[in-house]
Amino acid sequence: MEMNRIAAYCHEVMEKMVRNPHVYGVSLCVKSGKAGLYWKGSGGNIGDAFKQRIFDELDLRNTYAYQDVNDTTPVNYYYKSKEIHIPRCLASVTAEGGIVSDAEESMKILESFFNGRFFPRESLEEHKLWNFMFFPYQFYFGMGLEKLWIPWITYPSKPRKELLGFWGSSGAFAFHNPELDLYMTGTVNQSNGFGHKAAYKAMIGIMKDVEKRHIEG
Repeated sequence: MEMNRIAAYCHEVMEKMVRNPHVYGVSLCVKSGKAGLYWKGSGGNIGDAFKQRIFDELDLRNTYAYQDVNDTTPVNYYYKSKEIHIPRCLASVTAEGGIVSDAEESMKILESFFNGRFFPRESLEEHKLWNFMFFPYQFYFGMGLEKLWIPWITYPSKPRKELLGFWGSSGAFAFHNPELDLYMTGTVNQSNGFGHKAAYKAMIGIMKDVEKRHIEG
């Protein structure tokens, strides 16, 4: 099948998935589909493509696609109290997020993503086709993008509309609040939903603190 036919087919599948609010894998399809097309089209390794197109472009020294199962650089994460070591799994999901990084360099990627470094900023609106997810935590899934649910009671006087970015299954997070021009990255190294909830509470707390400082300043 020619590349343009593959691209057209993937686009058709993704459109159908987005129209179905009960599909969990919408964003995953978008990410792995596009990355896979680039990989096959370039004839190279997808990790090398990320390095050339993103990591080197941003001069990232500690960020790379995890491919060597003997690489023990990444810290293991946990499911509750159980330590998890799954290098083969991590090496097999490069297109879906099998990337090693730290909070500082994740911040560079996040800022570049939302400020038009790699594509026009206005194209982000095309990704905001939200489907609400209830478990293991409440958030909205879009096209390669997530929006965290901010209950009205959190900001009763002045609701915050958007906290945009993405979670990692290991508890890594990278989110941006456009209204406060705030970027937050890090990890809790915990794969169960409670770890993600702790990170969410921390981000909301940071937003409130920054807003308070703006008012007092």
